[in-house]
Amino acid sequence: MKLPRYLQLHALLKEQILSGRYAEGSLLPSENQLSRQHQITRSMVRQALQELEKEGLIRKQQGKGSIVDRKDQKLGL
Repeated sequence: MKLPRYLQLHALLKEQILSGRYAEGSLLPSENQLSRQHQITRSMVRQALQELEKEGLIRKQQGKGSIVDRKDQKLGL
């Protein structure tokens, strides 16, 4: 069974964050950019980003975007 598109995007972004492609403190592409790049709706992009935020991998900052903020690194885990 195929994963929903937002979960596919979530898995891709998570892998890119954990592998270091997006460094601590760096901005992820905007919702619009991710939507166009992956050919999915902005609401699906938002769902993927919400999952990353719940996992402590990013934080959202209004007017700025989604910032890589790996909580596990800060806790020494």
